[in-house]
Amino acid sequence: SGLKSHATLLDTTLTKFSLKINRKKTKVLVLSKSDQQNATIIIISNESIEQVKKCCYLGSLITEDNRSTKEIKRRIASAIQAYEKKRFLLTYENLSIQTRKCFIKSYI
Repeated sequence: SGLKSHATLLDTTLTKFSLKINRKKTKVLVLSKSDQQNATIIIISNESIEQVKKCCYLGSLITEDNRSTKEIKRRIASAIQAYEKKRFLLTYENLSIQTRKCFIKSYI
């Protein structure tokens, strides 16, 4: 497939400059719109590259089915966790509503 040929070309080009792909850190994620997931085996220098079902890239969760439901659930859980850390400040009755509003604006 195109992915295999690109990986081979990348490895060949890097070898010319005395560089190597770190196979322990390199993973393959194949995105597909169909429900059928394809196992893609990429082999570089007689070693296969691990295929993963999800990865976190620039803080966003990317899954092989290319849907956002898991990412949305992860962000909601993260927001709940952040709220729980600051709940005392946001619900403290001795602070005025105006001060609590300032806290909320500073966190958003």
